[in-house]
Parts: sequence; C-alpha cells; structure tokens
Amino acid sequence: MGSITVPIPPCGTEACADLLAGMTTAAEHRDVIGMAKGILMAGTTQTQEGAFQMLRAASQRENVKLWKVAERIVAAASTSPDVAESQLVS
Repeated sequence: MGSITVPIPPCGTEACADLLAGMTTAAEHRDVIGMAKGILMAGTTQTQEGAFQMLRAASQRENVKLWKVAERIVAAASTSPDVAESQLVS
C-alpha cells in the first residue's frame, strides 16, 4: 500500500484537534479490522485486499462504518466461526 501524506495544521487549532481525533479513532479500530480481514481470509480464498474489499462493500451497502462491520464479524467468529462471513449480509 502507498503512503498518504496529510498536511498537519498548526497545533492548538480546531483542524489539528480534528486530525488528532481522526488518527486516534483509526488506531483504535485498526486491530479489529485486521482481525476481521484474517477471519474472512481463513474462511474464503480471499487475499488481504479482497477481504478488505468485502468489508468495504458491506459497509457501503449497509451505510455503516467499516469498523462496525468488522466488529460484528469478530464477535460472530468468537461464538461460531462458521457464521462470521454471514455477517457481511444483514
């Protein structure tokens, strides 16, 4: 994956606070998204990118944040691994 360059606004501004909040949220949800991708890869023949595309498609179709779809898959896999992929269709 390529890197993304984001201009950093001056500290103490609302833009800086918004950027920090967004980065914090992304860091908090990165692990659950990674777990969900792994679950989907284990249950299908998907690559890492393919598993992410599955998550993104479900997120867009349901109009739900991607990390919430990922949380649902991880929760389903913890109770029954066979139903994790079914969480992509609600």
